[in-house]
Amino acid sequence: ALTLGLALLLGAGSTSADQRPGPLVEDPGYLHLDDLGDRLAVFEPEDLQVKVTLTQPLMGLVAATLERGDGQDDDLARMLRGLRQIEMRIYSLDRLRAEGGTERANSRMLGLAEDLRSEGWNPVVQVRDGGSQVHILLRTVDETIVGLAAMFFDPADQAGFLNIVGAVDPAELARIGRKLDIEPLSELPLEEESAP
Repeated sequence: ALTLGLALLLGAGSTSADQRPGPLVEDPGYLHLDDLGDRLAVFEPEDLQVKVTLTQPLMGLVAATLERGDGQDDDLARMLRGLRQIEMRIYSLDRLRAEGGTERANSRMLGLAEDLRSEGWNPVVQVRDGGSQVHILLRTVDETIVGLAAMFFDPADQAGFLNIVGAVDPAELARIGRKLDIEPLSELPLEEESAP
């Protein structure tokens, strides 16, 4: 469900009138997802199942389409307008299971979450259930959220990484997470609930 939800979020695409000039790689909310996979040192190129990169022009087209709809996707369109990029990588664990390497990969994912914390990312959701884990971290600059990183590991299925670069509102993410059934995003604390 998480993988499908993340794919739906990415597929829903977006846009951006970015207010932080400069190269994307210098944005404090940016993570190079291929580097994260390399840092785990457990994946091979053939393990990569999904690689999605949505940049501003494509997200702009989708946000404009959402805004021309029936108004039900206004929250999604509004949030996407503040983003620079959405990236996702999903890896199959079939080979690792066959080689008995999922426990090592699981341990390294925990270590990677700690590394990101020491690099200035703030954990907001951490779920460990048996051999599965989910981490959602936010990056802030001057009390403004500028990026989101999500990592998940399910030894019976897949592992993956998501990076959202730009102005991220946790309350909006929580609502979108509920709408698209992305359980970890839906667990983000709402700063304020809108009136019915």
